[in-house]
Amino acid sequence: MGLIHFALVLVFSCWTGRFVCGKESFHKSKSYYVRDLLQYTYPRGSLSDSVSGDDKAISVYHVGRGAQGIPVGYNKTYTDVFVSTNGQILFGNNNSSPRPMAHYTGPDMLAPYWTDLFPVGGSDGYVFYKTYSSDRAQDQSVISKADFAVLFNSGNSGFNAKWVLVVTWWNTKVVDFPADDRVTIQCILMTDFVTTYAIYNYMNVDVDPSHSSKSVAIGYKTNIQTFSNVHSLTDDVFRMSNFRGNTGERGIWFYVIADGMYH
Repeated sequence: MGLIHFALVLVFSCWTGRFVCGKESFHKSKSYYVRDLLQYTYPRGSLSDSVSGDDKAISVYHVGRGAQGIPVGYNKTYTDVFVSTNGQILFGNNNSSPRPMAHYTGPDMLAPYWTDLFPVGGSDGYVFYKTYSSDRAQDQSVISKADFAVLFNSGNSGFNAKWVLVVTWWNTKVVDFPADDRVTIQCILMTDFVTTYAIYNYMNVDVDPSHSSKSVAIGYKTNIQTFSNVHSLTDDVFRMSNFRGNTGERGIWFYVIADGMYH
């Protein structure tokens, strides 16, 4: 029995090697059973929690002075978080832009799909956003899912999410795309107010790159690191659902945005 237990621990540790900020270490693909259990796709929310229009942004988190902020990078927390229709999650202030940069040096942000997106409502797409808190009973299923995703992808068994943000850029297009070319991207941001993680899920990103003259940046910026996905600002960004992420699954990347050891 001891040998069997050791073997199971060894196999599990091979799947969950510790991530560092931005590290693109490759993980073995999980079994279909585990993939179904993980359910990387989260509820997108309702129209009451959505934003549409060109170059729009909305505040999704704001707390007063002295309250808990969202840790980002090294020894930095933010009490304001914004979601942009341009495929960004912004920290501290609304600096949304439709123009992605190769060497971005501005305020901290996540860039799941930073470009000139055009979700203008109805069948032409929305940006759905939904926040979840560990102190609300109705949110526990999503909180538990976030905990399990962190455990499985980082090996951090001590993480217990206190706040989760799910943003879904749903059925939208880059501004010069043909009407039938749409993309859907989801970002899950989760924190225990000490450590912060993010999942980028390219749920439906598989369109012809020749249809657009626009570029798309994918990555994130903190006060200690600017990280770009290997596919960022290439034609690959229009086929992200087809590439295997650092989780070992196609279209899914996992990142450490703030490591608790820095706080």
